Amino acid sequence: MTHVPYKGGGQALVDLVAGRVEMMFSPLVPVLAHLKAGRLRPVAVTSLNRSRLMPELPTISEAGVPGYEFVSWYGILAPAGTPRPLVAKLNKTLNDSMRLPDVMERAHSEDMDVIDRTPAQFDEVRAAMIVKWDKIIKQTGIEAN
Repeated sequence: MTHVPYKGGGQALVDLVAGRVEMMFSPLVPVLAHLKAGRLRPVAVTSLNRSRLMPELPTISEAGVPGYEFVSWYGILAPAGTPRPLVAKLNKTLNDSMRLPDVMERAHSEDMDVIDRTPAQFDEVRAAMIVKWDKIIKQTGIEAN
C-alpha cells in the first residue's frame, strides 16, 4: 500500500468514490450513503466489536488480523490547575448528561458508544493509548507528513 496524505476525509472520500485511490479507513457514518448506494464496498470495521449500523460486517480481527483495533474516542479536558472538586463535579455532570436517553440515542445513531469514566480512568486510557501508538510508531518507522 502507498499512504496518500490528505488534509481531511472529504477529499479522500471523493477520490475513493472516483476510483483514484483503492481504499481508505473511515468512520462508518460518513461513508454509509455510498455503501448503501453500492458505490463503495465495505471490507471490515476496525473496532473489536461489530458495528450496530452494519452488524453483518466483520471486524478486522474476525477477518484475519487477531486483536486488531483502531477506534476514535473523545474526551473532555480541563486546564492542569483546575481544582479537583470542580473536575469531579464537571465529570459527574457530563457523565449524567451523556446517559440521557436522547443523547444515547444520538450517539448510537452515529455508531458511538458512551462510556462513563472517572478522571483517573480517563487518564489510564489516555496513557495506554500513548504507549500503544509509541510502540507502533517505533516498530513501523512512521513519520509525520
